[in-house]
Parts: sequence; structure tokens; C-alpha cells
Amino acid sequence: MFKKKCFSYVIAIVLFLSAPVLSAEIYLYDDVEINSSKIILGEIARIETDSDNVYKALSDIELGDAPRPGRSVEMNPELISLHIRNNGFNRSDYNINSDGNIRIHVSSQNLSSEDLFNKVEKVIKEEIYKDLEAYALEQDIQISIELLSSPGDKDIPDGEINVEIDNEINRPAGRLNIPVKIYIDENYWSRVFMTLRVNYLMDVYLLKNDLTRNQRIDESDLVYEETKFDFYPDKLIMSLNNEIIEHGVTNRNYQKGQILKLSMLEYPDVISFNQEVIAEFEQGSVFVTTKVKARDNGSIGEIIEVENIETGNRMQAEVLNENRVRIIN
Repeated sequence: MFKKKCFSYVIAIVLFLSAPVLSAEIYLYDDVEINSSKIILGEIARIETDSDNVYKALSDIELGDAPRPGRSVEMNPELISLHIRNNGFNRSDYNINSDGNIRIHVSSQNLSSEDLFNKVEKVIKEEIYKDLEAYALEQDIQISIELLSSPGDKDIPDGEINVEIDNEINRPAGRLNIPVKIYIDENYWSRVFMTLRVNYLMDVYLLKNDLTRNQRIDESDLVYEETKFDFYPDKLIMSLNNEIIEHGVTNRNYQKGQILKLSMLEYPDVISFNQEVIAEFEQGSVFVTTKVKARDNGSIGEIIEVENIETGNRMQAEVLNENRVRIIN
């Protein structure tokens, strides 16, 4: 009789020790509101466990895409259990407590086309003014941005809205199709496209008369007045006291009223092929001049090839004026 009792106790202990031990209790909420683009177990349930590692592993499990802002979705405990097992847990590792399906919805707000444009406009203007400050443009300039097309009003998750403009858009001007990244509480949410027109208003030099190719320009050919234009201001000639005005000529015909730009002028050739010129060379405290023959046509500031008349050696030289160059190698 005693042996039978001992045997029964042993069986009871073995069965107790071999019985599954739950490591986590999962309590699903009946109705829950989320802000993220994914449904995460830790956001829709209370998880109780003695293990920090188990808690984190369960909390981070993704259960699928969240519904669109303002919409809701129902999820049953069996489907949630399947996701948990697909993430490496056994059915005996947890217990799900629920009264039925859980309703999940995303809190939302409306982002109007006007609000989105205002945010984008602010970002673009800040970037332009920052760049113009580095460009050292010493006069007032007004920037006007017109909205041509947008994605329209959008329902988006609740939270602080920020926008980011693609870095590939450098020095915006004229008609632009701009990709805009939308962030909610610093988390990336979506990417949309907007079509804008960026214009500038400032005092510029305008041609007073028609100009022909190879013509020099002076103050009598220009008028200075406030003008609206759709290109970036770094293309303008802002001062008549510079070398391109002093030495340059027009590179083609231009009409009265056009804005004076750097691209309209070029340096004429002041040295021609086979011309004998003076070459100067400086190394340390030694300064030498010699006669060379130009092997290219060249304008002021241009690098051409020259040939030493006595030795026949060829070198690179910078054109200084119509009869002088500086050896650079």
C-alpha cells in the first residue's frame, strides 16, 4: 500500500513538472487607437511576463498594416495568435485574454492642400534665403511661390506635421515638380508631389537697346529697375565694375528689355595662334620672362599651350592680356 502511494506521488510530481508553464499573459484591449503605419502587439494589448526579453519580443511583433487614417479594422485573437507563433513562440508560451475581436483605428487629422503648400513654401524660402546669404547678394529680393498642382486634401494620422524637400532640388526657380516627404511626430509617413512656380523680384540691369554679337556693353546700354524673373539670381550681373563687363563682348544678338546675365558675355580672343608673346614665370624669389609662341587662340584668363621659341618646349600658360601670359607648369 505504501509503495502504491509513493508511486502516485511520483506520477503527480512528474505530471506537474511536465505541464506547460505560461511565460506571458496577453490582455487584448477591446478598442484601441494607434498612430503608426503598422499594427504592433505592444500597442493593442497589455503584456504581463517576468521576462524582459519575452516582453520586448512580444511587444515588437508586427500584426500587419494599420488601417488608413480615420478608418478602423477588426482583428480576432486567433489571427493574433498565429502572428505570435510565426515569430518563434510556441502556443504554450503565452495565453491570450480577450472578450472577442479587437477594434483598431488610426487617429486622424485633415491636411489641406493650402496647409501643405504653406509648409512647403516656408521650407523652400528658408533654403533660398540661406543660400542667397552665402551668395552675398547685397540687396532686397522678394520670392513668390505659386501652387500649380497638389495632391489635394488628405486624411493623415494625428501628430505634429513636418515636411522635407528632396535634396536634389538645387536653387529652385521657374516651374518645378517637387517631391515632398511628410513626417508625423518625426516619423516618415508619405511622399507626395507638388507642382510649383518660383519667381524672384528685385532690381536688375535690363538692355536699353538691341545688341549685336561681339559688342561691348557699358552703362549707356543698360537701365536698372525692379523686375520679376523665373531663374536663380546667381546668373545675374549685379555690378558693372567687374572684368566681364570691362573686357567681355556679347556672344550673340540680344533684344531690348532682356535681363543682363553672365551667360550673355564672353571674353574675346586677345591672343591668336602662332602669335609671339611675353611669358612670365615665377618660382620662389626668381622671376623670369621670355618669348614664346602661342599654339592656341586665347581669351583673358584662359589656359592655352605655348612653345618656347629657343628650346621648342611646350607649356601651359594663363592669358593675362593681348601680349602676355603666365606659365603655370
